[in-house]
Amino acid sequence: FEVSGQLRTRGTARISAALQYYRGGMPFQFVQLRFTQGDTEWDAFAKTVKLPEGTEEVAFVLLVEGNGQAWLDDLAVHSVGVE
Repeated sequence: FEVSGQLRTRGTARISAALQYYRGGMPFQFVQLRFTQGDTEWDAFAKTVKLPEGTEEVAFVLLVEGNGQAWLDDLAVHSVGVE
């Protein structure tokens, strides 16, 4: 599937938009969709990802490490086919 959106940031924090995959209630893989640091205007991102075998749950993560702010807009998930 494809995950897309827009990210805007302020401050000096390290910002990651990512997916966290879970199996048996435990996280087992983290996939970064977009990373930025510092002040940015709206920055579009899109990434095609494949679920790892055994994935039971997926969480979208907006990780802010340090001093700063982040805004997320237009988050979308689209199926791009099944193998």
